[in-house]
Amino acid sequence: MALTWPAVPELGLPPEQARAGVQACFNVDANHEPIAGHTVYAHVHPYDEERPHHLARQIGHDIVGPSEHGW
Repeated sequence: MALTWPAVPELGLPPEQARAGVQACFNVDANHEPIAGHTVYAHVHPYDEERPHHLARQIGHDIVGPSEHGW
C-alpha cells in the first residue's frame, strides 16, 4: 500500500497522489543541524507553495519567513 495524503478539497488535492512531495524537518536549521527550540521546515515542490501554509494552519500557526528554493 502506498503512502498517500488525505484529500484536501480546499487546495484541490485528491485523496491519492503518486508522490505527496512534502518533507518535514523538525528542530534543525537549514543545514539539517540540530538546534535548540522548535522549528519545522516543510519542503515542497515549487508549484505547491500553498501546501505548507495549509499544514501550518492545521495546528493553528502559519509560515514564518519567506520560501526558499532548493534544499
